[in-house]
Amino acid sequence: MPVGQSAENKGYRIDVTGAVTDGRKVYVLYSVQNNTDEVVIHADFELQFEGIKESPLHKGASLSMLASESRIQPGQSMDFIYSNNLSPAVKYPKQVNYNIILTETSDKALLSSSNKYRTSLDVAFELDPDMLKAQERILDTEGTLNVDGQKIKVTGVQYTPLSTYVDLEYDQNNDKRIFQLINPVLISKHEGTEEKSYYPTLITADNSEVYSDDAKTTLVFKNSKKIVESKPDSVSLKAFGISAVEKDQMKIVVDLNKYQLIEAPGSGLELVTPTPENDAMEGTILLRHKLENAQYLNYYTRTSETFTDGEGKVHQSGYTTNRSAVLNFGGFMRAQDGAGVDEFIYIFGAEAKNYPQPLTITLEKYINPIMDTQAVELYSKH
Repeated sequence: MPVGQSAENKGYRIDVTGAVTDGRKVYVLYSVQNNTDEVVIHADFELQFEGIKESPLHKGASLSMLASESRIQPGQSMDFIYSNNLSPAVKYPKQVNYNIILTETSDKALLSSSNKYRTSLDVAFELDPDMLKAQERILDTEGTLNVDGQKIKVTGVQYTPLSTYVDLEYDQNNDKRIFQLINPVLISKHEGTEEKSYYPTLITADNSEVYSDDAKTTLVFKNSKKIVESKPDSVSLKAFGISAVEKDQMKIVVDLNKYQLIEAPGSGLELVTPTPENDAMEGTILLRHKLENAQYLNYYTRTSETFTDGEGKVHQSGYTTNRSAVLNFGGFMRAQDGAGVDEFIYIFGAEAKNYPQPLTITLEKYINPIMDTQAVELYSKH
């Protein structure tokens, strides 16, 4: 939808050329003209819906550009695309405001908390959340995918001109905590032909404000023009497995004094002895998780910022004070054959060697692929 609204401030100009939404995703197209002598970048950007408490939407917002870098040179103009996820449960108003904050790029400007190096620009316009409603197709579906004995409910399938959305909910009675479906495929049949959609992006509580807990997620596949225009004969969802951990095994237990791994979920996790080049601070452990079937995983292991000693006392980890305690270690690597290595560290702190052992780290997320190919029919005309 064309917008054609602009704003100017202190030699900068923003022109919002267009915006579109299907009620699940929103995109704003705009350009920034720099008529000053300073190089600037975005310090912040946000889309605000009038009267919505959850607005502005920060979590999950992204900015893309055609240029290879985001700096706007003096006398130059650059085009940008803002995007974010919207909640299908919220009734969004038409009145919106798009705000950007530009900052100069000198070291002094980037390190300063003063607003004198920053310039704010606001553009108000109308964005109809129902602009594509007449072109969407929502299937009346109710199906449950059963993978490795875990139930994954499919609560909705929605086709729009922008994307195809498959809403999932992990059954609260599952004995495993599910983090991801492995290689989900949406299969639609229409007039004798089969259309398969692969490699969806994910909407989760980690990357959006749509969900408040990790029991729900949405698979976002590419749009299907054929299905939007005409109802399919059948739709099914196939997955090759899940990444999941038993709920009572969401922990890593180590003896810091012996530098020994006592307990961890699944297999493949090992303690790595630090080398001089790691320059690891005292009370830090290095962990390496060797994986198979890692090619479809798109998250990393995440640990709690507290740990428990052998007598049950909770302590704060060293992450809050030092997040760069180890050199030449850490990261996620994949090989062409699907094998992967996830390296991460945990900083107990120098005093932890004096605590009662062993020490228990609570896991918030953990990579643990379980291969089990299953499919469920979500819709059929007949």
